[in-house]
Amino acid sequence: MSKRIRQKGAVLAVSLIILLVLTLVVVSGSRTVLLQERMTSAVRDSTVSLQLAESGVKEAEAYIETLISTNVFNSTGHLFGKSEGPVNVFEANWGSMQTVNVAGGTAEYYIELLGDIKAPDMVGGEIAHYGQTSGAGQATGFKIVSRGVGDSGNAERIVVSQYGKQF
Repeated sequence: MSKRIRQKGAVLAVSLIILLVLTLVVVSGSRTVLLQERMTSAVRDSTVSLQLAESGVKEAEAYIETLISTNVFNSTGHLFGKSEGPVNVFEANWGSMQTVNVAGGTAEYYIELLGDIKAPDMVGGEIAHYGQTSGAGQATGFKIVSRGVGDSGNAERIVVSQYGKQF
């Protein structure tokens, strides 16, 4: 006859403890993955909003290059006269802004006339590239403020730029 050995359930208790530990490890890992996914999404949204704001600046610079005079800067629409632009660029409503549709979203911008400036003052004493000082003279300065909002609407970037053009 075979003898029956009475088991006391130790194997069951040990396996349940191991199962509990593994469950805690998996739950902790899934929380970490969710947190990393949220962080990645926020970084992407932030990058998209910055790229949109920079696209708005480029669009405004291209618009300035088409100008033949500054007569259109009369504080209507997105073109503000000297010292007439919004005081706080961080306020939610700038008024009537120019909207730029870019792949991935939209940007909005306004341009404020800064007035006549000496061209060397704009670029630290140098007008052209590589240290040339030729071409100095009167230039008209412009302040460009562009805002881009990311896909989710949670990230917003504002880029302020200065641009000069000789007429």
